Amino acid sequence: LLGRLVRDYRKFGSPRTNISIGAIRLSRDEKTNYIATIYADAPNAHWESNPKAYTVRKVIVTNKSVLKQRLASGGGAAISITKATKDQLKGLKKL
Repeated sequence: LLGRLVRDYRKFGSPRTNISIGAIRLSRDEKTNYIATIYADAPNAHWESNPKAYTVRKVIVTNKSVLKQRLASGGGAAISITKATKDQLKGLKKL
């Protein structure tokens, strides 16, 4: 599951993050592996005090994978998904 980030601002300009959940079918073939590069808020990220804190991680995903992602106040996430070769899978964990 992936969320589409929708930011809106309250009356006094304080950001609030709303998530609209959607699903992406990667493949019907259960043997197909993908690499997801996830750009996400760091644990200490905050829109006002630490807006540039983020992490980047790579994981193996399949058509059965489900991602649950924490978002900081006013934060967000981006995910790049590419079909993987056997060589690219070495050293990566499966989601």
